[in-house]
Amino acid sequence: MSTSGKHPSFTLFHSRQSRAFRVLWTLEELQLPYRLVYLPFPPRARASWFLEENPLGTLPLFIDGDTRLTESIAICQYISGKYDDRLGVAPDSAEYGQWLMWTVFAEATMTYTLSVCLRYGWIEKEERRKPDVVEYYKSRFVEKAHYLAEGLGTRKFLVDSRLTIADICVGYNFVLAEYMGYMDDLPGVVRAYWNRLKEFPSYQRCLNLERDTPLASNTGIT
Repeated sequence: MSTSGKHPSFTLFHSRQSRAFRVLWTLEELQLPYRLVYLPFPPRARASWFLEENPLGTLPLFIDGDTRLTESIAICQYISGKYDDRLGVAPDSAEYGQWLMWTVFAEATMTYTLSVCLRYGWIEKEERRKPDVVEYYKSRFVEKAHYLAEGLGTRKFLVDSRLTIADICVGYNFVLAEYMGYMDDLPGVVRAYWNRLKEFPSYQRCLNLERDTPLASNTGIT
């Protein structure tokens, strides 16, 4: 979102298709002001100055005053819990447990498999790629997608009949799956779910931001 004439409350370091997409989507859906710092991927290799901001060299990095967070799931929950709970579920809700479970499932169970595929199928140099490893972890991802399909059933969203952080965090996996050409291997229920999520204007704005935001200077942030 535009922050012209208004000092942003947050700073988000992001790179195309990185886990920071979850945070970007959350901020856009809630229309919270932020500053976007867009980096080449992988930043640890192509923007070495970023290591001064985050010694891990990973994305996202989210800054809110003195608070600096590097885990995408935690950042989304932090924003929801501290600033705007419209994408959350109240602790006294019967669906609170499912909301937590699917939100964490998104990273711990789904993204892990895709990150291995991405590394050994695309990121590593040709001589270090491992097609057998990629194929194995792709099959594990498809397995997790079938579990997700069972959880969705006939519902449009994972919990509470509306978009929540759980959907955003799970949905990021399909950003990667589309990039790697895996979507045709997934259940129709999951493909339809992802198509619904992509219709949100906030998602479309994220794509535009990834397309139009200039890369940050390779000498650091001013």
